[in-house]
Amino acid sequence: MKTKIFSVLFSAFILFLLVSCKKQSLVYNAKLINYTGLDGCSWMIKMNDGTIYEPINLSAFEAHPTNNEPVFITFQLEPSISICMVGTSIRLQSLKK
Repeated sequence: MKTKIFSVLFSAFILFLLVSCKKQSLVYNAKLINYTGLDGCSWMIKMNDGTIYEPINLSAFEAHPTNNEPVFITFQLEPSISICMVGTSIRLQSLKK
């Protein structure tokens, strides 16, 4: 009986540790691209594989972006509607030069 209780408690503890651990964000190498010439567009982020993302909070990290500036970013996909419609919307978690 004691071993059964111990097994249940131990399993619950392990499950708690797995669920509560913070996931590590991946850092991506990318470039800032100026799309302000297109209707409704602003600065975009182009990944090394050619994927283009539209950051919804770039101004929180970069006040004066430079075209083709290499950056390292972490982000989350952000479901939103955009007038630009060039890339998928993202929310930056970090941006470093």
